[in-house]
Amino acid sequence: MFQLPQSGSQTRFQPISAIGDPSFSHSSRHDVLMACASDLAEPWAGFHTKQRRRGKAMHCIDISRKILKDTPTLSFAHYIMAISSHHLGDNTAMHRHILLSQRFGQFEGWLAERRFILFANLITAATEKNLTTDIATLLGTQPGTELLTKYFLARPELRPMIKATTNRASTGDQQRFLNLIRRRGSSL
Repeated sequence: MFQLPQSGSQTRFQPISAIGDPSFSHSSRHDVLMACASDLAEPWAGFHTKQRRRGKAMHCIDISRKILKDTPTLSFAHYIMAISSHHLGDNTAMHRHILLSQRFGQFEGWLAERRFILFANLITAATEKNLTTDIATLLGTQPGTELLTKYFLARPELRPMIKATTNRASTGDQQRFLNLIRRRGSSL
């Protein structure tokens, strides 16, 4: 039972370090991960020096690790680990966490957009395989299809991969994509 201190006695609080790391609430987890995403995503990351980006990336890795300790299937935290690892030059960790983010958040369109943008800017044979999962997710939404259309028209090297994934999509998703390509392509 809670008791108030007797009058005249001092109340002493233990420092947080003495009681261990506090857990993040659901809302604060999202907020702190969004702050990391904003700091590390393009174009904002480009405004910082390499040293500052590395410092932010290390800080975001620490935060993500604490969150993943409590919630190991939180796909957004794995995405933050991936983008932070990218800024630290650790491609192995980046790929591992992107795959975990995709596994635990395969149908989260907003997160598929972020993963697609990250990998589209790092296109390699290894990232290409990872992109197809997110392309398939993006084709199922209007905003995702619009993003793919922009990249399809602006980045010819991505066209074969986007075409191949679109060919495996539903007829409705294919039609939406083709309609956007026609509209956007004719306005160029």
